[in-house]
Amino acid sequence: MLANLRGAVLPLSRAMASGRAMSETEGASATLIQSTRKGFARDLSVGSINYMACPELIRNLGLGDRFDAHRFRMLHPDGKHLIAHWFERAWSKRGCASEESFEPFIFCWIALNGWAACCTELDQDRQWLDALIESPEVRRRFETLLEGSEEIRQIAERFRSYWPVFKAQELRRLGALAYWHGDRPQTIDHYLRAGARQLSPDCWLRHHAAHEDVPLDFPHTAVALYRVRCNLFHGDKAPHSEVDRILVSTSFRLLAEFLNSWDLLR
Repeated sequence: MLANLRGAVLPLSRAMASGRAMSETEGASATLIQSTRKGFARDLSVGSINYMACPELIRNLGLGDRFDAHRFRMLHPDGKHLIAHWFERAWSKRGCASEESFEPFIFCWIALNGWAACCTELDQDRQWLDALIESPEVRRRFETLLEGSEEIRQIAERFRSYWPVFKAQELRRLGALAYWHGDRPQTIDHYLRAGARQLSPDCWLRHHAAHEDVPLDFPHTAVALYRVRCNLFHGDKAPHSEVDRILVSTSFRLLAEFLNSWDLLR
């Protein structure tokens, strides 16, 4: 379904040819990447916007300049309607009970998939996700969203309280997947003792060892949302800890509010 959606909403023309020269921004990013390869954070600066992101979060570097929200506004009406339709189905359920949030989360993710693929002109999930993570505009929008609403910030804080989100497939392989729902720190400790190391945000173990909070910013939130998505799309259908209804409902609300800030329904 996701592959078909991407094909339906991507613009017919590409902004870049396969043999294009490296842009000034990409060249600067490449220099920064090489100079900080062994560091704990990378400067994802574009223009006058500077911020640090943990290197574990980004798999495809140098994509920050690929995001352009204007592409969605210029998208063919049929493609725009398709994305807006999925998001409207999700947005209309934003007040649903936590146990009813699984389907709206999926609708919301499909809308995100189409919108992000359109705005970045990138097909693969991790490519457009990294382009969003590296985009100062996207990061700034997320920060503004949390600063402008105490309710949304509380949702984000609650979502962070569930971090890290573990890869359900690894937990099954280890024979450690828990089907209880309750004390999250106890669940995290159980998985770590079992040897689970595939988790999101990917830098959580380092922050935890340093006794510091994981930043509540877009890069860390995005990779945690993506892990919830993967566990839902590819994991067990039984309600195990990594698709806990509170975890999924907070993921859904936060993702829906983020997408709504880009006026997908206008």
